Amino acid sequence: MRKFFISAIVALLSIVSTPAIAGSDDVMITRDGSFINVKVLRISNSDVSFINLDKKRQGELKAPTDFVYMIMKEKGSNVLFDEEGNQMTSAHVKLDKKDNVLFLNNGKFFPVFNVEIGDQIILLCF
Repeated sequence: MRKFFISAIVALLSIVSTPAIAGSDDVMITRDGSFINVKVLRISNSDVSFINLDKKRQGELKAPTDFVYMIMKEKGSNVLFDEEGNQMTSAHVKLDKKDNVLFLNNGKFFPVFNVEIGDQIILLCF
């Protein structure tokens, strides 16, 4: 009886202490400008498999690589995708959510302020 009781306690502790999603959280930026808190599961040549951390009940989702602009990793290099969905990596950069950031198609990005967008011109202050 004592062995059964100890086994039951160990089993319950292992269930309680096991997180639903292990690992660090990432941010996926899509080409339409959305920022999504995700846990990336796999990256292939054609799509990115992930779990939306704000809507976990949806389960595993996939996005085509040509729709994803960047995956900002919590740890490690960021993963960038060009307009055809080809992968590139960049140095780890953590952006503050309150910053205005200009993202370029070539994968470069930088914080800006006083952004004005007109029909023919974009005015920036660095």
